Amino acid sequence: MITLAAHRHSAVQSVSSELTDVTGQFASFALDCLETAVFVLNADLHIQFASAAARHLLEEGRLSARNGQLCSPLNGETATLRRVVRQCVERSSIGPSQMTFYRLGDVEDALCLAVVAARRPGEARQDQPFVMVFASKPCEASLPDTQQLRSHFGLTYAQAKLAIEIAKGEGLKVCTQRLGIAMSTGRSHLRQIFQKTETRRQAELVRVISACRVNVPGAVDAYQPQECFGT
Repeated sequence: MITLAAHRHSAVQSVSSELTDVTGQFASFALDCLETAVFVLNADLHIQFASAAARHLLEEGRLSARNGQLCSPLNGETATLRRVVRQCVERSSIGPSQMTFYRLGDVEDALCLAVVAARRPGEARQDQPFVMVFASKPCEASLPDTQQLRSHFGLTYAQAKLAIEIAKGEGLKVCTQRLGIAMSTGRSHLRQIFQKTETRRQAELVRVISACRVNVPGAVDAYQPQECFGT
């Protein structure tokens, strides 16, 4: 009887461990689908996790990783990051964690941050929390790709290409020139786009298209979660 109970306990632990691993993998995938960049840091700014959008910020150089720590190539911004993270950690040690909002950079290279300290369930307040940093570029357009528009609205490839160009804020004439099609063809495509998206004006079309963006990083079947690379 004792042996059977021991086997059951071991089996439960094994299943629980597998579920935790699966949950972590899908959580990583879900974060990679967000347009907003997500960094998970320790209290010293060492990067523990970076989502796909976060890795893009690092690759393009808007933010950087120096010795595993999140920093900025722009003068003074690294010190600001340190101060904001430190304040979040200090506040979390004396009360409920609260989101802190901050903006880096000027209009052209603005980066909006939302920072919050978080602990694992059961951790005491004296334990150092992790810090989640959400970062987004307010002036960067986020548009769906042609495949998504075709699936959502039944557009043809040519119609989807024109819809995306229009959503960038240009007039029909500029869009047709950019795509290398005749103005009459553009008007015909636009009429079909309006009909299929149930819109009547270009401004309304832009709102509908912008709301359809879903960022899926590559093939789901081949997805591999990003390894932590902090120290």
